[in-house]
Amino acid sequence: MAKLFSSGGITIYTNKNGQVITRAKPGPNKKMKTHPQYQMVRENGAAFGTASSIGARIRCIFRSWVKIAGDPTITNRLTKALMQVLKSVHHADSMKPKLADGNLSLLEGFQFNERTGIHRLFTGPYSVSVTQDNRQVRFFIPSFIPRTSVEHLNNNYPFFRLHPVIAVVNFETSQHNIITPEITAPLAWDDTPANAVELIADFEPADGNFIIAALGIEFFQGGCGKEPYYPSAGSQNAFTIIRSFKV
Repeated sequence: MAKLFSSGGITIYTNKNGQVITRAKPGPNKKMKTHPQYQMVRENGAAFGTASSIGARIRCIFRSWVKIAGDPTITNRLTKALMQVLKSVHHADSMKPKLADGNLSLLEGFQFNERTGIHRLFTGPYSVSVTQDNRQVRFFIPSFIPRTSVEHLNNNYPFFRLHPVIAVVNFETSQHNIITPEITAPLAWDDTPANAVELIADFEPADGNFIIAALGIEFFQGGCGKEPYYPSAGSQNAFTIIRSFKV
């Protein structure tokens, strides 16, 4: 089991399946719930519960890309990252911390695959921009040369596909909208210029809405004529949060 944190006799773990396990030293339960001595323990517990719930929602929203990245440690690491966001500010009610109050930029750079990230595998240009009226997000990847812009880790997988994603998420209502490009055949790792990719998300600003923009890369075998493509193991794929903010 992996320990997340320990305070005041309470230790919280996650097992290999991502399940959360809480263990506490024997003691008076009523005192733990009400005594000022355990206020920080209660606040940590509240933050952890919120982080766990939001983390589960994010993994559900990006479940296809969680599978592509193939990292079993994501539950633990994402909860820790969200705990940092929640603890980055003082909350009006410390027992009911809100993600919207935290520094959401702390999620930027979070890697769904701890072993590698998009910044290592894709060196081509890309940008995520927001219009001044906060009603549109644009994710743009200009044309690039695969051989010079993609770090090829394994010669057995000479094809790849980029996965740009924009998610408009409301964690309070559990509503979300995912914008991704149309699925096309994987690209060859050669000198043929790849087409530019543009994603545009239009939305109405609303309380509780968040934008999460992420970029991933997946490698494949095969791809000769009508021959099918075979995806690689998750260890060499990447999916990384590029921008995260409240609108």
